[in-house]
Amino acid sequence: MPAEHHLPFRFYGRRKARTPTPLGLKTLEEGREVFAVDVPTQPLPNLASLFSKPFDQYTLEIGFGGGEHLLHRASNNPTTGFLGAEAFQDGVLRVYRECFAQQLKNVRVFPDDIRLLWDLLPPASFSSIYVLFPDPWPKKRHLWRRLLQTPTFAKLAELLTVGGTLYCATDIPDYAEQMQTEAAAVSALQQKQKDLLTPFAGYITTKYHQKAIRAGRTAQFMEFEKVA
Repeated sequence: MPAEHHLPFRFYGRRKARTPTPLGLKTLEEGREVFAVDVPTQPLPNLASLFSKPFDQYTLEIGFGGGEHLLHRASNNPTTGFLGAEAFQDGVLRVYRECFAQQLKNVRVFPDDIRLLWDLLPPASFSSIYVLFPDPWPKKRHLWRRLLQTPTFAKLAELLTVGGTLYCATDIPDYAEQMQTEAAAVSALQQKQKDLLTPFAGYITTKYHQKAIRAGRTAQFMEFEKVA
């Protein structure tokens, strides 16, 4: 992806909320050995190289938070390989713990900001990409920090297979409008006509979504298909 199409890169989110317990630190170390994806020194030839075996298709989830959605889909779709990216250590620890407990073989985790990895992922390799409730950066002076702007939509379109779908969700009305406007500037993406209040098929309510509901905010769900 040409440099002029990148957003300025700087990570502003939290890395961790608390110091893990000794058992948590042990799980982080063991999980890193089994499930973690490192930044490769050269572009990956294919996604199968991240796993112990190839899968029928691959899904990417960016900013998986507590991992509820990622783990639900992975446990119910064993023939799909799932790559999840999350810089928040607490969420990574929970996913490692559940992957061990459920013996999931189809999950890999990039424990950092996806922007460090996405130029090294093979183009047209994911059938589905999920970006659910990304940080809304609600203050006007911080709007430029929002992840889902036109350069990001262009990059995600590049990673999708033709016919693949990008799924986005937010509980912030102006961010939903921005997502649709900026995705429309990417010719390879076409928004699917749907009721924006209806969740995606197979969706489960995440911890953040539950928090939004308690605060009285309504989530909107958007789907963008790669058409070319």
